[in-house]
Amino acid sequence: MGVGLSAISILVYQGGITLLAGSLPSALNEAMITEMTATGGLIIIGIGLKLLDLKDLPLANFVPAIGIAPTILALIPVFRGLF
Repeated sequence: MGVGLSAISILVYQGGITLLAGSLPSALNEAMITEMTATGGLIIIGIGLKLLDLKDLPLANFVPAIGIAPTILALIPVFRGLF
């Protein structure tokens, strides 16, 4: 019974993510996707360092950078015109 009810919330949550991801390709260019991929790669390196007990990094603090990196790229032309 509990698994069936949790399936509804997972369907809504993952369905929302899928719909959002489907609308993003029109808003993101290749450079923005590259920056998001690079940021995610650094987070994966941090996970590896944490799993190996080499360094304890606050990885949850890095997650917003995935959205901030393409935003900075979108704002570069705006600021380039000012200076």
